[in-house]
Amino acid sequence: NLVLLPAGPPLENPPGWFRSDRFQSLCRDLRGWYDLTLLDLPPVQGASEALVTGAQADGILLVAAAGRTGKDAVTEAKRLIRASGGKLWGCVLTRAALRSRGYDYYTAVSAPGGGA
Repeated sequence: NLVLLPAGPPLENPPGWFRSDRFQSLCRDLRGWYDLTLLDLPPVQGASEALVTGAQADGILLVAAAGRTGKDAVTEAKRLIRASGGKLWGCVLTRAALRSRGYDYYTAVSAPGGGA
């Protein structure tokens, strides 16, 4: 039950497209057809598309790569999202290295006496 709408070729004026009546109409249509729509956009600080569309989105998930995205960059991205009227739902950290094996769900569930 997943529908993918590819972006197509690069746009000459991305911010203009995302501000256009045509894009606004597309967003309204998608909201009517689907329970949830996700837009994969360039980094907040690298291009304005995320900020232009953020105010129209139900929410924004900020994605940061461990070891590559600095704390200051995340803080600034959060500030920009909020200043543009976007609703920040949370942050996803990718490429994180696990340092300990600590608690293991599967071990706990299969433990004698009923598990978790």
